[in-house]
Amino acid sequence: MEIQPEIEPEIEATKTQQPAPDADALAEMVAAIGGAAAAPVPASAPAPAPAPAPSAEKFTEASLSAMKVPQLKELCQQRGMPIKGLKKAELVWSLLSHPVRS
Repeated sequence: MEIQPEIEPEIEATKTQQPAPDADALAEMVAAIGGAAAAPVPASAPAPAPAPAPSAEKFTEASLSAMKVPQLKELCQQRGMPIKGLKKAELVWSLLSHPVRS
């Protein structure tokens, strides 16, 4: 698309007239024309507490698979089971196949 010669000088003039507004100025402009202002970004929210591990009687493959690897490793360590080099599926299998030591 070609720009008409008589419009081109106007476009060039508008490029150099005003600097771009900062974020606060943009928010004020948007609020002034009736738009919603951007919500302030909250400081980092506290991370939710990890879910408690289900008791030994309630372990299922689904409940163990939903856990993160560090949680599974902690459960294995509590039971005196080796964990070095095990992948998540192997940790789940170990917990399901070994009874709880008392």
